Amino acid sequence: GEIILAQVYKWTDETGCVHFTNDPKKIPEKFKSPTQTTESKGTGTSKSRGEVEPDIVGFRDIRWETEITSLSGMKYENTDPSYGGIRVYSRRSDKLIIGGASLQAINYGFWKGRLCSVRIFVNGFENWTQLKASLFEKFGSGGQSNRYIERYFWFQKSGNMILEYNEFSRTGTLYMSSTVISDQQEKEVKEQAKEGARTGS
Repeated sequence: GEIILAQVYKWTDETGCVHFTNDPKKIPEKFKSPTQTTESKGTGTSKSRGEVEPDIVGFRDIRWETEITSLSGMKYENTDPSYGGIRVYSRRSDKLIIGGASLQAINYGFWKGRLCSVRIFVNGFENWTQLKASLFEKFGSGGQSNRYIERYFWFQKSGNMILEYNEFSRTGTLYMSSTVISDQQEKEVKEQAKEGARTGS
């Protein structure tokens, strides 16, 4: 598979929304049960607690935290100013297909020279539907904060995914990120804010 994933707990709130987490401590007490199960998103089968599946460790053959200098065939596209600068690349050898979906682009984000994120873009509702179907087949339906909005999320140990569709622009986006680097980015932002408050700058 192109994306692999980890143990995940599933629970449903009082509004009927299904939530997923890789941390059982994040399940509200009133929704916990002694028979809480994990699901394998790849097979759709239920698993007993303690069985761990592979984690989301990157995309295709590139793992999170891979150094850009170790990769060939990467084309620089632009720099996202977030977190002091995330350099965005495309990959010349990438096939712009996932399942039955034709992709508009696949962009790889590198922070401090290491792979931190992947963004996949599709145009049109048909391609969006195909991408969504492919992901649901592999990972299940994911969490959804509002059942009327086409936005789904998967939070795993090493990587997270957010899949969404914009009805106005008729475009879909799959965003994947490294949890390790995301934590480092947030920590750096907090340290900078603390330093700014200390120096008054």
